[in-house]
Amino acid sequence: QMAVDLQSAGFSVLQLSYYRAPGQPVAFSRVPLETFDKGISWLKRQSAVDKRRIAIVGASKGAEAALVVASRHKEVKAVVAGMPSAYMWAAFSWDGSDQPGASWSLGGKDVPFLPYGEFDPGIGMASIYIGGLRLAGAHGDAAIKIERSPAQVLLVCGQADALWPSCPMADMLRARDHNVTILAYE
Repeated sequence: QMAVDLQSAGFSVLQLSYYRAPGQPVAFSRVPLETFDKGISWLKRQSAVDKRRIAIVGASKGAEAALVVASRHKEVKAVVAGMPSAYMWAAFSWDGSDQPGASWSLGGKDVPFLPYGEFDPGIGMASIYIGGLRLAGAHGDAAIKIERSPAQVLLVCGQADALWPSCPMADMLRARDHNVTILAYE
C-alpha cells in the first residue's frame, strides 16, 4: 500500500521483494544484498526516474535493509526508515527453526551481524535485541555504517516499541551521522 500511495503522489516507485516471495528465502537468512543492487541499477535505467533523487523507504527489517543499502550506495540521497536498527542482526525464521548466521549476504558470504541476546519472558521479544546490544562492543563490524552515506535520513520510532529498541538504535545512528533526523513518538 505504501508503494501505491507514493506512486499516486507522483513518485516513481519500485516495490522490491527480497524474501518470502516465490523463489526467495522463506527464512530471513543470508538475503543477498545484490538484490538491492539490481533494484537500484534497474531504477537508474528507467527514463521516468530522476537518478539524482533516489530514495529508499522501509520499516523494521526493511528499515535495516534501507539503511544498509544507503550505506553502500552513494546515489541514494534520502532514506525514510520506520522502526530502524543501528545494526545488522542475525538470521531468523518465522517457523521457529534454527537459522544460524547472518540476515544478509554479499557475494555468497555472511555479512557481519550482531547476535541475539537471551530471551527474557518478562520483557518479551525486545529482550533478545536489548541483550544483543550489550554485545555490540565485540561486534562493531555489524554496525550499519550510515555515516558512509550522503543521504538525508529520517528515522521514525516508537518509544514503547515492544519488538526491538528502535528509538535507542535511532539515537545510535544519529550519534554517528548528523544527516539523521529522528521523529520519536510515545
